[in-house]
Amino acid sequence: MNFDLKKLLTPPFDEGELFKNLKMLLKELQIKKNNCRIKRIAILGGSTTSHLKDLLNIFLLNNNITPDIYEGQFQLYYEEMMYDVGKLKDFDPDIIWIHTTWRNIKNFPDMKSTADEINSLVENEFHFYKSMWDHAKKNFSCTIIQNNFDYPNYRTLANKDSIDVRGKINFLSEINRKFNIYDQKHDWFNVLDINYLSFLNGSDKWQNERDWYKYRNSPSLRSSIDVAYGVSKVILAIEGLSYKCLVVDLDNTIWGGVIGDDGVENIKFSRDHPIGDAYLDFQNYILELKNRGVILAVVSKNEDKIARSGFAHPNSILKVEDFSAFVANWNTKSSNITEIIKQININQSSAIFVDDNQMERDEVSQNSNIFVCNIGDNVENFRKIIDRNNFFELVQITPEDIKRPSSIRASIESNKTIENYSNYNEYLKSLEMKAEIREVDSSSKDRFIQLINKTNQFNLTLEKINFNNFSNRDNDTLAMTASLTDKFSDHGIVSAIYGKIKSNNEVDINVWVMSCRVFKRTLEYAMFHKFFLICKKLKVKKINGFYKKSDRNIIVENLYKELKFKELKKTENYSEWTLDIDKNLDFLKNKIMINYE
Repeated sequence: MNFDLKKLLTPPFDEGELFKNLKMLLKELQIKKNNCRIKRIAILGGSTTSHLKDLLNIFLLNNNITPDIYEGQFQLYYEEMMYDVGKLKDFDPDIIWIHTTWRNIKNFPDMKSTADEINSLVENEFHFYKSMWDHAKKNFSCTIIQNNFDYPNYRTLANKDSIDVRGKINFLSEINRKFNIYDQKHDWFNVLDINYLSFLNGSDKWQNERDWYKYRNSPSLRSSIDVAYGVSKVILAIEGLSYKCLVVDLDNTIWGGVIGDDGVENIKFSRDHPIGDAYLDFQNYILELKNRGVILAVVSKNEDKIARSGFAHPNSILKVEDFSAFVANWNTKSSNITEIIKQININQSSAIFVDDNQMERDEVSQNSNIFVCNIGDNVENFRKIIDRNNFFELVQITPEDIKRPSSIRASIESNKTIENYSNYNEYLKSLEMKAEIREVDSSSKDRFIQLINKTNQFNLTLEKINFNNFSNRDNDTLAMTASLTDKFSDHGIVSAIYGKIKSNNEVDINVWVMSCRVFKRTLEYAMFHKFFLICKKLKVKKINGFYKKSDRNIIVENLYKELKFKELKKTENYSEWTLDIDKNLDFLKNKIMINYE
């Protein structure tokens, strides 16, 4: 292998090297990835998509997803969706990506168009696409990814093209606004913002007339790399595989200078100094990530007290309290990161590490599985490099996302008090935990779906909830959530269970998940007890459980055994269990350390 896999598949991309090695990359990744989850993805394009298919393939394979990709016929995206032209229905996609650009607009305004006529054109164009999305919702059990519109690389109305209602840019902006509103109202629908990608690429790079007229590539071949990469990140977010945690160094990463040598008063933190200004902007960017739910952690080679003192600088935007975990000592950073990941209770593949020191980056790369972002040593580039890598893509933001960093911090702080108690149960009682276990309603539905689709550790069946078909109102559905509070924090909704009542009065537990931040709190026992009582009230005879093994969910391998289920079937990676509804669950009383209703 004559290429650096990580470098080729990490922004900024070397398009020449990437396309030159595309087939070899694909072959190499297919050999390495044996246990990836498989996703059926349909690409319906208004332009040539063969290169997008190959690029999406390698980006997903590199992130533990094996894509089975259906490539639609050239510019027949509407016909394939609406009239079953081709084999889309037989393919039965998990995800449909509609790749269209400004070149696929049916009718632009002309100079004779009135305002009312232009409004009608906007509505007609929007409804052309909306009809496809609604049809997909009705006929396919899948998620939709739809490009918004980029802008043409010419303006017949010059500066007024974005202002005058007859301008193409104004027209496209109005359609994009309608796409955004539709996205906000439908969980199963996701806009891919190629309009922003075109801005990042620049018009001359984004648009290549030769690529269009000769090969029907829109955007250009080189810019298609960013489009495929962006789609891969949306798919990872849908699958709950986006990064959750940012681990940062301090000296010359968060502030300018070495705190132990320079002292608090001399580190670079000032809007009057170009370097100090850049560090403040980088801190502000990190704080914004934290405020939308990204977990922050510090790993620093330093004395703990000295490391923390930097955040006492009057100009520091970040404070110690913004970090869920903080480790400063003279151990190797790889070992400290392992400790941090353990404290936060996430997988190493869920975190990234940034450090201005190449030697420290290399040490962590060689001795851990965490992704090390090569931010270099110039603070002016730190924010751009992290942002362009799009580590923290998301499909929605819930109140629980915003609570996550403080909830994790509270859990870590509470764990430090364990040594004050004679046993673990006494410690749990001291937390004064309370749970609300409720059937899913309109206020909890979004979080219920999100939690199921992004949880990978406490997840018994690895199943995902389809946004289109889920309803908590069906007579044969039993869907519940559990929220948890303790004396340190309100953790929000952290567990979900989803069962289907069959005609023989048995219930299958199709989905059962719980957030890592409340592991080992006995919430799973309280959750099941409430589920059991509701099943009993509904005169259910048996509850059936299933376990599908992955590389992340070993923690729940014996859960049904603990709950006194009878094992019916067992293979290396799968088991089936059943529990009679007349089973006595009194044994749970001594396990549950939570007050719940």
